[in-house]
Amino acid sequence: MKHVNKFLITFLLLFFISIPVFANPQVEDSGSNTNTNTNTTTITTTDSNKNTNSSSNQSNITPINVKPTTITTGSTILASVYGTNITKNQVTSTLAELKESNETTEDYTETEALDYLIYQVLLQRKAEELLSELSEEEVNYLVMAALKEISDSYNVTFSSNEQIELFLKTYYGMTVNDFANAVVPQYLIQSYVLDNYSDYLKSVEDFTEDDIIEFYNENKDSFKVGAFARVAHIYKIAGDTPEEDAANKAFMEQLYRQIRLGTTTFEKAASEHSDDSSSAKDGGLISGWLLQDSEIGKLRFGDDACKVIFNLGIGQYSPVTVGYHSSGDDEEPIKGYHIFKLIGLRPAMTLTLDDVIDPNYTTTVREYISNSLSQSVQSLNYGIAYNKMLSDLKEQSDLVYYN
Repeated sequence: MKHVNKFLITFLLLFFISIPVFANPQVEDSGSNTNTNTNTTTITTTDSNKNTNSSSNQSNITPINVKPTTITTGSTILASVYGTNITKNQVTSTLAELKESNETTEDYTETEALDYLIYQVLLQRKAEELLSELSEEEVNYLVMAALKEISDSYNVTFSSNEQIELFLKTYYGMTVNDFANAVVPQYLIQSYVLDNYSDYLKSVEDFTEDDIIEFYNENKDSFKVGAFARVAHIYKIAGDTPEEDAANKAFMEQLYRQIRLGTTTFEKAASEHSDDSSSAKDGGLISGWLLQDSEIGKLRFGDDACKVIFNLGIGQYSPVTVGYHSSGDDEEPIKGYHIFKLIGLRPAMTLTLDDVIDPNYTTTVREYISNSLSQSVQSLNYGIAYNKMLSDLKEQSDLVYYN
């Protein structure tokens, strides 16, 4: 399968961050509307020049303005498109930015930098045209749909505009206005490509079983994984004073002897005496599988305790072990004493195509590769369609080159 060219990838990443969509966008709390669910957030736009007596159904979206470039003294004009002049200085500056953003060993040329600037103007104009056909409500819908898609991927919900603002600032360094300016033109251009260049979306054929095998063989080393352990424990928090601490440790030593002698079972001792309430109800069984030498394991139990776990045989108990315990949910680890029991072990191995990658989930290597190849095919086909759209926009424009 072919690769998407470096110019297209960079253009997709850099284009949409600077397109102005709204005049003075604001965020309103929908709770002010008694007919609206108070958990719904609505983003509205207002134009500072808008007549307050205008119809409520009138869109107040300010179209994108493609303004002619200001020419500095001594700057040579290389091209002009729809009233925008592109200069030698701009090409030089853009070329440096493209080279800096390029993660491959290939370098961009001045011609590619000039094309980049031309395509930027053409896409701005097309986005302006598409945007003018939308109502304010449709724009709001697009922004909220994009926010929902992101919030779903992070498994969070927003109950206020303040939460949205904080989330975007924390994870993306954006305001709601910045986010809207980025996603709306991007969505409109993508929809335009999908609607008008559908024939090009099938240019690259779907992957085959041979492609999956080839991918696996070429990346076999990346499917080497460490051992996973399923473990149960009895846990006693360390005492606040030396005397209390010694008593707690002695109590655990006594439990250990009782388990070894058979006067009680591990599961009964865990359910009756463990300070880890979440696992005590399941006979000490800790949820999930623990990956050997993982940072998560070390944070939850301590490095020494993890080494003890992976030195056990299945069904074996550990002596009383000093360690820590944390639920893993941002809870500070607390020092204490463990008796571990190894319930299950998946040894370190090179995964085969039909092995589950992580026993905490269900995805197999084959499914992972299939998903990766499927996304690659979709990206390749979209790239071909996108390039065709750019070519058409360029051919239909009033572009003029200057020597």
